[in-house]
Amino acid sequence: MPFSAEELIVALILIVPGFISVNLVVHLFGTSQKFSEFEKSSWSLFFSFIIDSLFLWHRGLDTVEEIRGFGILFIEVGNITELFLISIALSFLCALFLRTGIINLFHSTLWLFSERKNYVQSPWEISLGTADWIIVTSDKIEYFGWLSAYSTHDQKREIVLGKPMIIRRNEEGEVNEDGKIPCGEQLIIPETRIDKVVVVSYRKTWGERFKDRFTKRRMKDGDTKKVSK
Repeated sequence: MPFSAEELIVALILIVPGFISVNLVVHLFGTSQKFSEFEKSSWSLFFSFIIDSLFLWHRGLDTVEEIRGFGILFIEVGNITELFLISIALSFLCALFLRTGIINLFHSTLWLFSERKNYVQSPWEISLGTADWIIVTSDKIEYFGWLSAYSTHDQKREIVLGKPMIIRRNEEGEVNEDGKIPCGEQLIIPETRIDKVVVVSYRKTWGERFKDRFTKRRMKDGDTKKVSK
């Protein structure tokens, strides 16, 4: 049965918010990852389904007959505004969910007691994702500072150091207090100037902290058993 012009307009109104929501998530979260048209369309339709379900639930439309009976009312400004407000709210919550790193928590839990892990990201992103203080060798000069920002996905490999210092080593390769020279508030090091990156300290994930506590507890229990014997 052919669709009427009204039904086509309603269908567009119900589908478009999902596409807007996906684009908002990408911009709010700040990822530079490139998605294929199939991935964008799939996620957009998925988000449209969630947005429309929330809208229909709020309006009390439970059956296909009620939805079809709603008809031209979908095109009212108030309803369109509500759909887009739901889309914006969902985008913000999704971006916040990604920002909290809960997905990485699930991944760490899956590989909790494994010495090796499989990651979708590159070693660059894996290492710098939890890095705190690092040393970057650029043009035979060592810079020390905290990792303020770094590039991801298809961006050029760049690093931004906060509170950077130039490191000067003595003949033994050690660094004295006089060997750290402050050089501004931030230092941007482009891809062409990066030679080596050394992670001095990093923030442990929840899975790693749990594994450390579990290992310490097992060692403590083992020592207790030895003493009791």
